[in-house]
Amino acid sequence: LGREDLATDQRFETNPQRVHNRKQLIPILQELFLVRETDDWLAELRVAGIPCGPINTISQVFEDEQVLARDFVWECKHPTAGMIKLVGSPIHLAETPTRLYKAPPLLGEDNEMYLKDIQEE
Repeated sequence: LGREDLATDQRFETNPQRVHNRKQLIPILQELFLVRETDDWLAELRVAGIPCGPINTISQVFEDEQVLARDFVWECKHPTAGMIKLVGSPIHLAETPTRLYKAPPLLGEDNEMYLKDIQEE
């Protein structure tokens, strides 16, 4: 990270100490990680044997190669928003394919149905 002083800082020597002092540690790390691109950090951390991965935005997740390959992104036409992307089913069964039945409801669209169900109980 270029901050050798952190390795010898008693506040951060052990994981319990890092957790206890996270209010001091997090701003230091945030400032450090903003200096370089995500891919650069990932490469360096992986070379050091540190398990890591990016924290993606929603749009990055919907464009991810693995997410697309696993059919986790479903597109549908929404009555007011036009074409939208939704999270598909994580369950993939050989003989029972999953599919999208309809777009998400508008605010309050299903109220009557649910209120009727509650009243019947």
